[in-house]
Amino acid sequence: MNKRIKWIITACLLAVVIMAGVLVGCKREAEPIQAKAFGWLDRTYAKAFTFQDGVVITTTGTAMTVGGYPTVGVQVEGIVTATVTWQATIDGSTWYALKDSTDVTSGTAAATATADGLFRINTKGWGQLRANVTSWTSGTITIKGLAITH
Repeated sequence: MNKRIKWIITACLLAVVIMAGVLVGCKREAEPIQAKAFGWLDRTYAKAFTFQDGVVITTTGTAMTVGGYPTVGVQVEGIVTATVTWQATIDGSTWYALKDSTDVTSGTAAATATADGLFRINTKGWGQLRANVTSWTSGTITIKGLAITH
């Protein structure tokens, strides 16, 4: 065999060994909470998350990894005069405002939240979701999410 082919084979084998080591060493972001703790079916798994915790300024929310979760339920509490904007990304660096969410307390589409409530956000095909406080005048805002695997 010539040197070029030997080098290509060696490089490919090295890449396989490195990837195998990376995959073995990977850890999930968080173990799913068995939803039985919430009183649901034994086979349902959920992931609880806090986007914002008692904020009193405009701020970017902590990003939740939503791969594998088709929908995230979000609870917003503490808004007096403020706006929360939902954003999603696939690549982890470029974020886009979402229009595909529902205020489940009123049943209407809700691209933003300007009052406390429960929201359902479609996350199919996205990498991460965040809830940003994009304007704030008053209130202590906490935003929590719950993703379910089905």
